[in-house]
Amino acid sequence: IGSGLVGSEMCIRDSLRGVYDIGGVRVDVIDVTGFYVCGMSYPYTPFSFSAMGASVGYSTVTVRENFCTGYEEYSYYNVPDRALSSDESYIPGFPTTGSLRNGQLLSKILYDDDGGKVEETNYIYTVDRQETVKGFKAYIPLIFSTFSTSEFDYIYARFYDTVSERWNLTREITTTYDPNNYGSNYGTPSVQFYKDYKYLSSNDLPSMVSYGNSDKSIRQIQYKYSTDYADQMSQKMKNRNLVNKPLETIYMCDGSVTKAEKTSYIDTLGLILPKIVYALKASSPLSLSMYSSFYRKKYSIDLYNKHGKIVQMSEKDNIPVTYLWGYKSIYPIAEIRNATYNEVAMHLRNMDSFENSLSPIMTSIENLRSLLKKSLITTYTYKVPWGIQKIVSPTGMNTTYNY
Repeated sequence: IGSGLVGSEMCIRDSLRGVYDIGGVRVDVIDVTGFYVCGMSYPYTPFSFSAMGASVGYSTVTVRENFCTGYEEYSYYNVPDRALSSDESYIPGFPTTGSLRNGQLLSKILYDDDGGKVEETNYIYTVDRQETVKGFKAYIPLIFSTFSTSEFDYIYARFYDTVSERWNLTREITTTYDPNNYGSNYGTPSVQFYKDYKYLSSNDLPSMVSYGNSDKSIRQIQYKYSTDYADQMSQKMKNRNLVNKPLETIYMCDGSVTKAEKTSYIDTLGLILPKIVYALKASSPLSLSMYSSFYRKKYSIDLYNKHGKIVQMSEKDNIPVTYLWGYKSIYPIAEIRNATYNEVAMHLRNMDSFENSLSPIMTSIENLRSLLKKSLITTYTYKVPWGIQKIVSPTGMNTTYNY
């Protein structure tokens, strides 16, 4: 298919097999079993599950940065698409049945520069949701268009099955190996540890990750999303498909909470943005039933600009920190500790001019050092689009970067 051979246009009576030129478009008729398979040199008739037409899958990829530091080998799930059965005869545009597992990372192996196995990680997946969905396709073959006396004389229509699945990474097993001898394959596993993932039906992201190793201790990280809460703000987040940000993260060891962090959000400027971040403050591990009473404010975000960028926040001791933005409000150009946004604005005539400028003039901002004597001011200039060009610290020390 697509070999460059172009046949002449011809009238088809007894057999559809052949190569045709229809209006300058190459058409290869491969087989006829009631319907036919049509191969075209144009990419809008895909031959695989991929929307690009003919996907190429890699089973193994080896990454080597140089020849003295070893290499990594990645293995992936990779199977060809399944041809439709005879009663689902393929016509152009009908998808074949591809595996939704294709592309899953199965293993990662680290070798030393002598080819000895140093570390191996294997990945295990399970499917927890599977559903067959009916699709419908109608097609008027281009090859018959010249014979048609009406638009629907030669139309093929058919239902087909497509599968909707959810495959989850459920376990990672990592093994490290002790060397037997220099240059030989590594032998006896020295350390093996695992990561287990758990999921809820309401979210495709993990709700719990458990870590285990040779010392038999079990560490866990629990994630809670907007899908886990019923309050008004969480409902707004779900309605706007903001379900991928953890609202609360809980760290546990052997069932007791050792660390936790929680974020509350507000609806402002037409956006849902963080308002207060809380952190656990406790001198010893806590039980799951009482840890939430030990949350204390870590910092709060007091003010955003019209672009949704932070311009004032307060730390746990309520010391204000102001941020100024430039370069079309993409990059921060100043951090001013121990001054509110309004205090800074009193000394700068037009705050919007800094945000809108592609090359803000820093003179007036540098002058704030003498005007706000109790504040610690750090300024930043950039070389767009490469990155930061100069940092001036609160003590006046310059750090420059060259590109």
